[in-house]
Amino acid sequence: MPKRDGKIGLDREVDRESLFLQMLASERVEVSDQAMAYFREHPEEIDEVTANTRVHRFFLWVGMVLGILAVAASRLLSWLPFENLVGQGVESFISEIVFEGGVALMGAALTAYFMGVLLNAQQKRAAAFRREIRRRLRED
Repeated sequence: MPKRDGKIGLDREVDRESLFLQMLASERVEVSDQAMAYFREHPEEIDEVTANTRVHRFFLWVGMVLGILAVAASRLLSWLPFENLVGQGVESFISEIVFEGGVALMGAALTAYFMGVLLNAQQKRAAAFRREIRRRLRED
């Protein structure tokens, strides 16, 4: 198995992430030639790459970026002369809604990430449990 700190490990991680994003973005079940080539080399990763537990990292980054952009936009609204157009009360309301939405997105992203980490740990324990059951069944 290649090391993750080397170029081969990084290429492998990029391949896994691109396969995951392709599955996330597609509504149809299509296995590309690229995916088949990857899984021929790494059949032990079929469950890991196709499991929905990898989605937490995607939502972490998307949610954090959108949340930060919303918080920045709310601050920009308070600095611009927007209140001259809509009034101070409306400007303050819009700014607060955008700010709170951004904070909520960041909180949701972190929650999705931590839940994904816990789910990944549980999935690893479950896989180890299944392996142990199969090993003991072979002994019987």
